[in-house]
Amino acid sequence: ARRRRYEEGDACVGGAACRDGVARAVDLSEFGTAAVAVAAGRYATAAVLASGEVVTWGLNLCGASAEDANASDASDGAPPPITRESLLRDPRAAATPRLVRGLGESGASKPVVVVFGYAHMAILTDDGELYTCDTGFDGYAGGLGGNYVPNGDKRLGRDAPDEASALAPRRVRVGGADGGAQGGADGEGRKVSAVSLGRCHAAAATTTGEMFAFGCGALGGGDARGFPARVPDAPSDVYDVACGEYFTLASASDGSLFGWGDGTSGQLGTSGDGRKDNAAVEINLGERLGEKVRVVNPVAGYQHAMAIAVPGES
Repeated sequence: ARRRRYEEGDACVGGAACRDGVARAVDLSEFGTAAVAVAAGRYATAAVLASGEVVTWGLNLCGASAEDANASDASDGAPPPITRESLLRDPRAAATPRLVRGLGESGASKPVVVVFGYAHMAILTDDGELYTCDTGFDGYAGGLGGNYVPNGDKRLGRDAPDEASALAPRRVRVGGADGGAQGGADGEGRKVSAVSLGRCHAAAATTTGEMFAFGCGALGGGDARGFPARVPDAPSDVYDVACGEYFTLASASDGSLFGWGDGTSGQLGTSGDGRKDNAAVEINLGERLGEKVRVVNPVAGYQHAMAIAVPGES
C-alpha cells in the first residue's frame, strides 16, 4: 500500500508528522535573550534563558492553568490558549516556544537547569531551589488512549492533589531543618546542586553531599507520599546524579560511581546479570579500563548509561 504523505499542519501524534532529521535553529528572538541550558524529553523540549526565564515547546503544559489546558476555542477574539487539544492537533503551535509561567514570583532565585522525566519536568535554580511540574500528558501523546493523571505515581515529590497544582511549577523541599525527608513547615530544606528524573522517580544531590530520592516506589525513596527521602546507602559526598527509566547513578567527589535499580540490560555496568534491586552497587570503571580513573559526569538513557572519566586516583 502507498504510504500517506504527511503535510504541514498534520496532527503530531506519531510518525513522520513529528520528525525532522535536519538540525535547525530554534527562534528565541521574541524573548530577547539566548539559551544557556536545554533539555529534551519524550515529547517536549525546554530551555533556560540567560534572563532566568524558562521556555518550552512540544507537548508540555507546565505553567499553563488547568482551565487553559482543558479549554476549547478562544472567545471574544482573544488569542487561543495553549491547550492539550491544540498541542495535539497543531504541530506548529506545539513547536512554538512559550514561557513556562509561575516561576520566580519572588524574584529571589533564577533557573539554571531544566530536566525532563517521562511525563514531568524539574527546574533547578541558582540558589539550590528545586521545582517540579507535570507536562500534562500521559507519556504517549494520547496514542494509547490513556488518560493523564495529575502527579501520577507521586512523581512530583510534593503535594499535587489536582491538575492545577500539578501543572504549576512548585517547590520540592529536599530535607527539612530537622533532617527529615520533607521541608514543609519545619524548614526550608537543603540546597540542591544536581537533579535528574527517571520515568517516575528522581534523584537529587545537595550542596552538603547528601543524596535524596523522590517519586515512585523504592527507587524513589519509598516515601508513601513520594516526598524526598535520603538514600541510606549513598556515599557521603555525592557530586552528581543521573536517572534512567528504572535505575539511578551517582558519582562522588572522590571520583567513584554507584548505581541502584534495574541492571537487567547492563545499564549499571554489571554485565546485565539480571540484577534488579535497589541496593547500591559500586561501578568500578578503573577495573575495566586497566587504570585508575575518576568519574566526573554520569549520564543515563532509558536503558543504557555513559560516564565521563578522567585519569586519576578514585
